[in-house]
Amino acid sequence: MSELGRTESGLLVHRGSSAASAFRLRRLEAALASRGAEVSLAARHVHFVRLRAGAELTPQAQDVLSALLAYGAAPQTAAQPVALVVPRAGTVSPWSSKATEIARNCALDAVERIERGVLWSADAPIDRLVLAPLVHDRMTEQVLAPDADASVLFDAGAPRALGRVPVLAGGVDALREA
Repeated sequence: MSELGRTESGLLVHRGSSAASAFRLRRLEAALASRGAEVSLAARHVHFVRLRAGAELTPQAQDVLSALLAYGAAPQTAAQPVALVVPRAGTVSPWSSKATEIARNCALDAVERIERGVLWSADAPIDRLVLAPLVHDRMTEQVLAPDADASVLFDAGAPRALGRVPVLAGGVDALREA
């Protein structure tokens, strides 16, 4: 039986396994407690699948995709979703490249791309801005509201024109100006 859902924007969504070890969760909870937030955390993988334009998955293909995305330990439970950590919009994560390649090798030609995020939940209210710095890498990831439209992951902007900085001629001033 398929565990795939669908978002309003048409992405397939698969809620997956635990995304953090018990040790990491306890360490994060201790860090939050030192900031005045006494909560228990849970983290689970969430997979977003974009299909090619006009393509749909057959029930058998959905089962294959669900089997590919079912890995790891069962997730812990916590009542309130707090934050969804995903790769930066406009980028393709290394995980995505490999997962998409595997899907295509499993004859899932309707799949354009698969991306993965982590849904963080807590058993008590906590501000996303308090949790975010502890659970994501600012250089490669972004934090969304748990109910945000994940289709932004698949938006690819037009590449910018190549620019040149005349470092040899302008030195440090050219770098500052750039």
